[in-house]
Amino acid sequence: MQSSFIMPRELPEMEFRTTIVAGDYDSFRAALTRSIVGVTFKKFKKLGLRFYSKKAQNMAIVDIICRTFYEKLQAELPDVPLQHLRIATVMKIKWDREGQIRDLSDVRISVYEPVGELLIRSANIMKSSERIQVDLFYSSVDFASKTVRRDLDLIEQELGPGCLERHEYDYLDSAGRRIADKKNVKLVPAVVINDEEPLENPSRMVLEGKIHEKLAPYVDPIDVKFNLEVTLGPIHKKLATLIRQ
Repeated sequence: MQSSFIMPRELPEMEFRTTIVAGDYDSFRAALTRSIVGVTFKKFKKLGLRFYSKKAQNMAIVDIICRTFYEKLQAELPDVPLQHLRIATVMKIKWDREGQIRDLSDVRISVYEPVGELLIRSANIMKSSERIQVDLFYSSVDFASKTVRRDLDLIEQELGPGCLERHEYDYLDSAGRRIADKKNVKLVPAVVINDEEPLENPSRMVLEGKIHEKLAPYVDPIDVKFNLEVTLGPIHKKLATLIRQ
Protein backbone atom coordinates (compact mmCIF):
# COMPACT_ATOMS: atom_id res chain seq x y z
CA MET A 1 0.00 0.00 0.00
CA GLN A 2 1.42 3.37 -1.01
CA SER A 3 2.18 5.79 1.83
CA SER A 4 0.09 8.94 2.19
CA PHE A 5 3.03 10.88 3.62
CA ILE A 6 2.98 14.45 2.22
CA MET A 7 6.09 16.55 1.78
CA PRO A 8 6.01 20.30 2.54
CA ARG A 9 5.38 22.80 -0.27
CA GLU A 10 8.95 24.06 -0.31
CA LEU A 11 11.46 21.67 -1.84
CA PRO A 12 13.45 20.02 0.98
CA GLU A 13 17.13 20.93 1.34
CA MET A 14 19.82 19.67 3.69
CA GLU A 15 23.55 20.11 4.24
CA PHE A 16 25.64 17.00 4.69
CA ARG A 17 29.31 16.17 4.94
CA THR A 18 31.56 13.17 4.48
CA THR A 19 34.37 12.05 6.73
CA ILE A 20 37.96 12.53 5.62
CA VAL A 21 38.81 9.60 3.35
CA ALA A 22 41.69 8.44 1.17
CA GLY A 23 42.00 10.44 -2.03
CA ASP A 24 41.66 7.58 -4.54
CA TYR A 25 38.48 7.64 -6.61
CA ASP A 26 36.96 4.47 -5.14
CA SER A 27 37.23 5.81 -1.58
CA PHE A 28 35.95 9.25 -2.59
CA ARG A 29 33.00 7.76 -4.48
CA ALA A 30 32.14 5.34 -1.67
CA ALA A 31 32.11 8.09 0.97
CA LEU A 32 30.09 10.51 -1.14
CA THR A 33 27.63 7.81 -2.21
CA ARG A 34 27.09 6.59 1.35
CA SER A 35 26.43 10.13 2.52
CA ILE A 36 24.06 11.20 -0.25
CA VAL A 37 22.16 7.92 -0.44
CA GLY A 38 21.97 7.60 3.34
CA VAL A 39 20.60 11.10 3.86
CA THR A 40 18.16 10.69 0.97
CA PHE A 41 16.84 7.39 2.30
CA LYS A 42 16.42 8.70 5.82
CA LYS A 43 14.57 11.77 4.60
CA PHE A 44 12.20 10.14 2.10
CA LYS A 45 11.64 6.53 3.16
CA LYS A 46 8.19 7.51 4.47
CA LEU A 47 7.09 8.07 0.87
CA GLY A 48 7.24 4.33 0.29
CA LEU A 49 6.91 3.24 -3.36
CA ARG A 50 6.87 6.82 -4.59
CA PHE A 51 10.43 7.16 -3.30
CA TYR A 52 11.78 3.68 -4.10
CA SER A 53 10.81 4.10 -7.76
CA LYS A 54 13.41 6.90 -7.93
CA LYS A 55 16.29 4.71 -6.73
CA ALA A 56 17.79 4.04 -10.15
CA GLN A 57 17.67 7.71 -11.15
CA ASN A 58 19.22 8.79 -7.86
CA MET A 59 22.06 6.27 -8.16
CA ALA A 60 22.80 7.48 -11.69
CA ILE A 61 22.84 11.07 -10.45
CA VAL A 62 25.18 10.18 -7.57
CA ASP A 63 27.55 8.40 -9.97
CA ILE A 64 27.84 11.43 -12.26
CA ILE A 65 28.24 13.77 -9.27
CA CYS A 66 31.15 11.72 -7.95
CA ARG A 67 32.88 11.45 -11.30
CA THR A 68 32.41 15.12 -12.17
CA PHE A 69 33.62 16.45 -8.84
CA TYR A 70 36.65 14.15 -8.77
CA GLU A 71 37.68 15.13 -12.28
CA LYS A 72 37.27 18.83 -11.48
CA LEU A 73 39.36 18.45 -8.36
CA GLN A 74 42.12 16.56 -10.13
CA ALA A 75 42.19 19.24 -12.84
CA GLU A 76 42.93 21.85 -10.18
CA LEU A 77 45.89 19.81 -8.91
CA PRO A 78 47.85 18.83 -12.01
CA ASP A 79 50.76 16.46 -11.42
CA VAL A 80 49.56 15.79 -7.84
CA PRO A 81 48.00 12.29 -7.65
CA LEU A 82 44.87 12.57 -5.51
CA GLN A 83 45.33 9.00 -4.24
CA HIS A 84 48.19 10.29 -2.08
CA LEU A 85 45.99 12.93 -0.43
CA ARG A 86 42.86 12.92 1.74
CA ILE A 87 39.47 14.39 0.80
CA ALA A 88 36.34 15.55 2.65
CA THR A 89 33.17 16.98 1.12
CA VAL A 90 30.43 19.33 2.35
CA MET A 91 27.44 20.35 0.25
CA LYS A 92 23.75 21.17 0.28
CA ILE A 93 21.40 18.95 -1.65
CA LYS A 94 17.84 19.62 -2.76
CA TRP A 95 15.27 17.02 -3.77
CA ASP A 96 11.90 17.15 -5.49
CA ARG A 97 8.85 16.05 -3.52
CA GLU A 98 9.25 12.47 -4.72
CA GLY A 99 12.76 12.17 -3.28
CA GLN A 100 14.73 12.59 -6.51
CA ILE A 101 17.91 14.66 -6.32
CA ARG A 102 17.39 17.95 -8.13
CA ASP A 103 20.04 20.46 -7.15
CA LEU A 104 23.39 20.87 -5.38
CA SER A 105 24.79 24.04 -3.84
CA ASP A 106 27.56 25.34 -1.57
CA VAL A 107 29.84 22.45 -2.46
CA ARG A 108 33.17 22.46 -0.59
CA ILE A 109 35.70 19.72 -1.25
CA SER A 110 38.67 19.99 1.08
CA VAL A 111 42.00 18.34 0.30
CA TYR A 112 44.49 17.34 2.99
CA GLU A 113 48.09 16.21 2.78
CA PRO A 114 48.79 13.35 5.23
CA VAL A 115 51.93 13.76 7.29
CA GLY A 116 52.15 10.40 8.97
CA GLU A 117 50.50 7.85 11.22
CA LEU A 118 50.91 7.21 14.94
CA LEU A 119 50.83 3.49 15.73
CA ILE A 120 50.09 2.15 19.22
CA ARG A 121 50.04 -1.63 19.64
CA SER A 122 48.01 -1.46 22.85
CA ALA A 123 47.21 0.84 25.74
CA ASN A 124 46.65 -0.14 29.35
CA ILE A 125 44.10 1.90 31.24
CA MET A 126 45.39 2.20 34.78
CA LYS A 127 42.62 3.08 37.18
CA SER A 128 43.58 5.62 39.81
CA SER A 129 43.49 4.02 43.24
CA GLU A 130 44.40 7.20 45.06
CA ARG A 131 41.75 8.70 47.31
CA ILE A 132 41.22 12.39 46.75
CA GLN A 133 41.81 14.61 49.74
CA VAL A 134 39.30 17.42 49.94
CA ASP A 135 39.70 20.10 52.62
CA LEU A 136 36.82 22.54 53.09
CA PHE A 137 37.54 25.78 54.93
CA TYR A 138 34.31 27.45 55.97
CA SER A 139 32.79 30.04 58.21
CA SER A 140 29.78 29.19 60.35
CA VAL A 141 28.32 32.66 59.68
CA ASP A 142 28.82 32.59 55.92
CA PHE A 143 25.95 31.56 53.60
CA ALA A 144 28.36 30.77 50.74
CA SER A 145 30.07 28.20 52.97
CA LYS A 146 26.78 26.34 53.31
CA THR A 147 26.41 26.28 49.52
CA VAL A 148 29.89 24.85 48.95
CA ARG A 149 29.36 22.22 51.67
CA ARG A 150 26.06 21.20 50.04
CA ASP A 151 27.75 20.94 46.65
CA LEU A 152 30.47 18.71 48.12
CA ASP A 153 27.80 16.54 49.76
CA LEU A 154 26.06 16.04 46.40
CA ILE A 155 29.32 15.28 44.59
CA GLU A 156 30.32 12.77 47.25
CA GLN A 157 26.92 11.06 46.99
CA GLU A 158 27.29 10.77 43.21
CA LEU A 159 30.83 9.37 43.41
CA GLY A 160 30.00 6.85 46.08
CA PRO A 161 31.81 5.96 49.30
CA GLY A 162 35.57 5.76 49.45
CA CYS A 163 36.43 8.22 46.69
CA LEU A 164 36.98 11.30 48.85
CA GLU A 165 38.95 11.78 52.03
CA ARG A 166 37.14 14.84 53.29
CA HIS A 167 38.03 17.24 56.11
CA GLU A 168 36.35 20.45 57.22
CA TYR A 169 37.91 23.33 59.14
CA ASP A 170 36.20 26.32 60.72
CA TYR A 171 38.17 29.38 59.63
CA LEU A 172 37.01 31.29 62.73
CA ASP A 173 38.51 28.64 65.00
CA SER A 174 42.18 29.07 65.95
CA ALA A 175 43.07 25.47 65.07
CA GLY A 176 41.28 25.76 61.74
CA ARG A 177 43.03 29.07 61.01
CA ARG A 178 46.47 27.50 61.59
CA ILE A 179 45.74 24.74 59.06
CA ALA A 180 44.33 27.33 56.65
CA ASP A 181 47.55 29.34 56.88
CA LYS A 182 49.60 26.24 56.07
CA LYS A 183 47.49 25.60 52.97
CA ASN A 184 47.60 29.26 51.86
CA VAL A 185 43.88 29.83 52.39
CA LYS A 186 43.14 33.57 52.70
CA LEU A 187 39.38 33.70 52.15
CA VAL A 188 36.47 31.37 52.86
CA PRO A 189 34.74 29.37 51.69
CA ALA A 190 37.68 27.64 50.07
CA VAL A 191 38.37 24.08 48.97
CA VAL A 192 41.83 22.55 48.75
CA ILE A 193 42.14 19.37 46.68
CA ASN A 194 45.21 17.19 47.19
CA ASP A 195 47.08 20.11 48.78
CA GLU A 196 47.00 22.17 45.58
CA GLU A 197 46.16 25.87 45.33
CA PRO A 198 42.91 26.79 47.13
CA LEU A 199 39.70 27.18 45.14
CA GLU A 200 37.97 30.25 46.57
CA ASN A 201 34.17 30.02 46.71
CA PRO A 202 34.12 27.45 43.87
CA SER A 203 30.99 26.60 41.94
CA ARG A 204 29.79 23.01 41.79
CA MET A 205 30.94 22.81 38.17
CA VAL A 206 34.48 23.82 39.14
CA LEU A 207 34.54 21.34 42.01
CA GLU A 208 33.28 18.48 39.84
CA GLY A 209 35.81 19.31 37.13
CA LYS A 210 38.77 19.30 39.53
CA ILE A 211 37.67 16.13 41.32
CA HIS A 212 36.96 14.25 38.09
CA GLU A 213 40.36 15.35 36.81
CA LYS A 214 41.98 13.67 39.80
CA LEU A 215 39.87 10.54 39.36
CA ALA A 216 40.73 10.19 35.66
CA PRO A 217 42.59 6.95 34.87
CA TYR A 218 46.10 6.90 33.50
CA VAL A 219 46.59 5.58 29.97
CA ASP A 220 49.87 3.72 29.39
CA PRO A 221 50.55 3.29 25.63
CA ILE A 222 52.74 0.31 24.71
CA ASP A 223 54.97 -0.03 21.65
CA VAL A 224 54.44 3.43 20.16
CA LYS A 225 55.95 4.53 16.87
CA PHE A 226 55.27 7.19 14.26
CA ASN A 227 55.55 6.46 10.55
CA LEU A 228 55.99 9.35 8.15
CA GLU A 229 53.87 9.25 5.01
CA VAL A 230 56.17 7.93 2.27
CA THR A 231 54.75 10.36 -0.30
CA LEU A 232 55.20 13.39 1.94
CA GLY A 233 58.41 14.63 0.32
CA PRO A 234 57.51 14.45 -3.38
CA ILE A 235 53.90 15.52 -2.89
CA HIS A 236 54.94 18.45 -0.73
CA LYS A 237 57.31 19.64 -3.46
CA LYS A 238 54.57 19.46 -6.09
CA LEU A 239 52.10 21.33 -3.88
CA ALA A 240 54.72 23.98 -3.11
CA THR A 241 55.20 24.47 -6.86
CA LEU A 242 51.45 25.04 -7.27
CA ILE A 243 51.38 27.55 -4.42
CA ARG A 244 54.17 29.62 -5.97
CA GLN A 245 52.33 29.88 -9.28
